[in-house]
Amino acid sequence: MATAPSPFALRRHVPSPPSAKPHGRWYSSAKSALGKEELLSQFQTVKAKEVRERIMGVLLGHDLNEAEFMLLMYTTQLNEEHDLTIALFKQAQSRVKMTRPMLHVAIGAFGKEGMFETCLDLFEEFEDHCPRDRDTYAATIIALSKSPDPQLTQRAFEIFDDIEAVAGYIPDLTCYHGVLQTCKETGQWQKALKLLGDMEDHGLKPDATAVVLAIGSCGKGEKEKGKADAAEMLFKSMSSNGLVRDEASYEAFILALEVGGKHTQAIDVFNDIQKRGLMWTVPIYNSIMRILGQMGLFEAGQELFDKMPITGLQPDAGSYAAFMKCCCRGGELEKAEEKLEDAQDAGISPTAEMYEGLIIASAANAQKEKAIEYLTRIQIELKAQPTMHAYAKCMEVCGHCRDWHSAAELFKECITDPEMEPGLDLFNKVIYAVGMGGQLELAESLVEEMRKRKITPDVETYNYLIVAAGEAKEAKRAVELFDEIVDMGMARNDVTYARMIQACEGSDVGDDMFKVYKRMFHTGFDDRKFEVIVAEQTAFEKEEAEKQSAS
Repeated sequence: MATAPSPFALRRHVPSPPSAKPHGRWYSSAKSALGKEELLSQFQTVKAKEVRERIMGVLLGHDLNEAEFMLLMYTTQLNEEHDLTIALFKQAQSRVKMTRPMLHVAIGAFGKEGMFETCLDLFEEFEDHCPRDRDTYAATIIALSKSPDPQLTQRAFEIFDDIEAVAGYIPDLTCYHGVLQTCKETGQWQKALKLLGDMEDHGLKPDATAVVLAIGSCGKGEKEKGKADAAEMLFKSMSSNGLVRDEASYEAFILALEVGGKHTQAIDVFNDIQKRGLMWTVPIYNSIMRILGQMGLFEAGQELFDKMPITGLQPDAGSYAAFMKCCCRGGELEKAEEKLEDAQDAGISPTAEMYEGLIIASAANAQKEKAIEYLTRIQIELKAQPTMHAYAKCMEVCGHCRDWHSAAELFKECITDPEMEPGLDLFNKVIYAVGMGGQLELAESLVEEMRKRKITPDVETYNYLIVAAGEAKEAKRAVELFDEIVDMGMARNDVTYARMIQACEGSDVGDDMFKVYKRMFHTGFDDRKFEVIVAEQTAFEKEEAEKQSAS
């Protein structure tokens, strides 16, 4: 991690206020007409940022003390004008003694502006100016919570641990809110659960904010065993603990159910919101649209988007992206691309999520070139890292188009990037793609790579290996893979049988596979060896033939 210049030592890294220097007739007349007290009053009450900037320029021509600088910084903080807060902080550094509240507000402003390393520098050098208190720790943790750098979010957790271990303070509610916010942003749901327990151990009853942040931590990342159940437990506990379940709690819960794959329950919760007299939020709408798309209810998802203005909600970039993910029926890619134009007409610039929505629509419409084009746009136009899901969808459409070479190249991008962590879905999709190209040996080598990375193959992995065996005209290997599914402690499914019929068709085990398929209607998805099922079906057919002959 690169070390940022000290915010105390190098002020050139802090932007200057646009109107910091006295200028023009307006400045002269304002200074002569208004005293400092009246200017301070106007600075707090004006609505327009550009007017506040001009008043700030005039005020900086006066002699300001610590309290007055603090008043100006609080005002810009309240109005979320973080660039002005930073500019004021720069001026205060050279003109007055730094105070603890000034540094707290500055840390928050740098965090809001994405200058996370500067936040950390301020925290590290804080003791040079005044002693840290609990609020110092809380402000820094909250600021670092939104950093995309894992090292900085890890530092936020370390700073929280230092509150008691180093500084000797017992963390208060604000400190816990900060570290739970970090859990939410990083998806560390198990740590969030532990922190709620720690709060009670310190005699602090978790409030609604703490619980909602913990629920929110279950709505990040990939599906994990127990994650959605934890969110549900927390959500239900709010009522029993006398906490009000508002829109924020419903929003966090629905997002957790989406990640956990509990789609039907999420829709039930969505319908329950209005019954309770609460309002839907844009993130809730976006989540339900994505869920409807995943359930194959594409038309319902598109209709939900169209109803947003009726509910008084303004679609955001996430709404447009969710709509695009619902354009997965044949011929709907054009509709998704039209929505991209609509978003731009509404003043919304393309985002990585919107391009990912177009990748999904392209893959569903077997448009390989389009999918890869939008993946490239994320990288070049947005200078962003595509998600694993975006890569997986591109590999999947390469499989549909039997272009295993392109899928392999995309996979190489993922595994050679140290910042990317290929997961089960990505491996499954590349195995499918190379399998559709008949590359059985390569597909099996990818399974070995999975195991090296401690990723356990699932039944979908084996179903795709069976595809590879079929495309490579290795029906006997398909039979071995059919048996390995049970040997690995997994259950075959309907897709397994469908893949086996395709893989064995026209081979010397084709008739035997048909017997296995017929046996399925009597025993369900059998967990016995292929040859045992064949023998049983053969005996059954012989017995039925003898009965028919006897009658």
